Amino acid sequence: MSDGEERRLTRIALMVIAGLVAVTIAVTVITAGPAGVRTSAAAPRAGTVGQTQAASFQSPIASSTANVGDKLVEYAENTEPASPSTTDRLLADAGISSQTSTESGLALDTSQAFTRATENGSLILRVPFVSTVNLLDISGYAVMFNPDGSIASRAEVVYQAQTEHSGRVALWQDGQLQLDQIVSDGSESTPVGTAQPAFNWNTLNKCLTSAGIAQWALVAIGVACGVICGATLGIGCAACVAAAGGIIGSTAGECVAKAMVS
Repeated sequence: MSDGEERRLTRIALMVIAGLVAVTIAVTVITAGPAGVRTSAAAPRAGTVGQTQAASFQSPIASSTANVGDKLVEYAENTEPASPSTTDRLLADAGISSQTSTESGLALDTSQAFTRATENGSLILRVPFVSTVNLLDISGYAVMFNPDGSIASRAEVVYQAQTEHSGRVALWQDGQLQLDQIVSDGSESTPVGTAQPAFNWNTLNKCLTSAGIAQWALVAIGVACGVICGATLGIGCAACVAAAGGIIGSTAGECVAKAMVS
């Protein structure tokens, strides 16, 4: 698949996901808030996140963007991949290694880290977690860097499956627990106005699910980033979307391609 074709399919995938998020955002919230946590993840620990600076970070996500799905599209379109050497440098600058303590207690897989750059020179480092049972690979840790190299913000998002149709989403920003909820599948109807001729939603859902991207996870992305994006449309929102940025890539594009021809 050519780079141009992959970018086109990725954009279509994210637009489709935006529709799914919009439909399923009327989610059944079974447990909400830190008091209702029903998992073994650790509570936030003091001292694990360095001092952050807002400085001049320019978010790749505009405050006028309508919803979280749109923000994922905008994030993908307004950032470009940075070199592996840049990623190595940022890992060192952020003090991140495979031994780094995270708020969730999960280990980081620094070998799979990558960086995206904004037009003004701000950098977004994303580090996935080491794979564990029930952990979705769209979980991740993100660090936002200002053009001068200072750290603007950090975010950590964890998506853990509990059943086939439900899971837990937990979000930390700059060391503070912002969200910890159990969510389940919402509406399973086709998003109005987004379907294309010969587009098979059933194929898409099956493909995303087999790739580890369940419908409840799409709901969870909307819930998690909706909390931050609704409160702070700049750095925090971009950090949340970046942490969930594992959904951006060839897997989503391939699923859309299958759904378009089936």
